[in-house]
Amino acid sequence: MAREISPATTRRVLFTLVAVASTIPVFFSGYYLAKTIILFIRGNSDGTHPHLETELGFTIFAFVLFLLGSIAIVSRVKPLQVICITTLVITVVLILAGTVAIESSGAYYQLEEYPRWAKNFILNDIDWGGFQRYMIREKICEKPGGKNELFLQGGCCSPPTYCGYREMNKTWIVPKSGEYYQDNNCMMWSNDDDKLCYNCNTCKAAYLINYVHGWNTILFYMFIALVIWIGCFNFSFGANNENNQGRQQTV
Repeated sequence: MAREISPATTRRVLFTLVAVASTIPVFFSGYYLAKTIILFIRGNSDGTHPHLETELGFTIFAFVLFLLGSIAIVSRVKPLQVICITTLVITVVLILAGTVAIESSGAYYQLEEYPRWAKNFILNDIDWGGFQRYMIREKICEKPGGKNELFLQGGCCSPPTYCGYREMNKTWIVPKSGEYYQDNNCMMWSNDDDKLCYNCNTCKAAYLINYVHGWNTILFYMFIALVIWIGCFNFSFGANNENNQGRQQTV
């Protein structure tokens, strides 16, 4: 006859699974932290990580937060659990608010439509210059890229559509009239492979929004971590309540 598994054993097994699940965000944030540290040591050679020190600080913060949250779950420290999940919720809300504020500002390639604080923060001279050199060195405009590369190519590798340029034999012909003579963005275009539209505001806008897309990826993983934590904390709270009730009944 099969031996019946006791409720206490079932709870221990479930708690072990919950404890393991709570470490998932720790491992992912640790991996991302290691990548960021390596990038910070080597330097931001491609300019795709503006304010790398800010990104490094955030990854350290996320790793410590997830580590403390996992410890709180395993140790069943309710106050620390509440502090950790509240901090995570606030962090997710702040990142979401920032990315939405930028992405909802206007058309992707119109730099003037984006908030001043975003342009001042992201488009600093050092990182922007590094990004331009990266585009030229890697010949990004000549590659069939993925989603992010195609977006950058749309802003940096061809003249703005409203300028009225005509393409002929892989060369863009200057229009005889229209926006070209009224818009500095149009006049910045060059058929020189080392210039193209790298100095155009459309390229800066593409660079800015591409950076925001990177934070959207971070936001996605933070949200997944939040879902995992909510499940873990609910189980931990339930287990604590059952233990307290059991002690009261014993007494």
